[in-house]
Amino acid sequence: MKPVKPRKKIIYVDDVSYSLMALKDRIKEEYEVYPAQNVQKMFTLLKNVQPDLIILDVNMPGTNGHDALKMLKSDPEYSSIPVIFLTANSEKEEIVKEVKLGASAHVNKPFAVKTLTETIDRVIAEAGHLNAFR
Repeated sequence: MKPVKPRKKIIYVDDVSYSLMALKDRIKEEYEVYPAQNVQKMFTLLKNVQPDLIILDVNMPGTNGHDALKMLKSDPEYSSIPVIFLTANSEKEEIVKEVKLGASAHVNKPFAVKTLTETIDRVIAEAGHLNAFR
């Protein structure tokens, strides 16, 4: 019998509850998804969950995705967690800004499940290789 590989843990932050549930339903077979409707809930989750990846929306009331990424990268406890932006804004300037802030990737909404899961797997694998040298 083949051993069951533990699923990677992902925190997904989006203020739209439908988006949270839609993403979770589409990738729950491959990943353990922890939804958070705002950045404050993300930080609450981070106290109990060690994610392999965080997926952020950009446009959210209160703290937006860019500010959330700045907060993550400035905290040594969370700075090595890779972040993917999942957003409807696909302008080149937006993607450049995300990369400069420290994002690992950008996926457009609406997303193709295969594109998202391939991006997740690539980013987690790259983060694993980088952390092996630290």
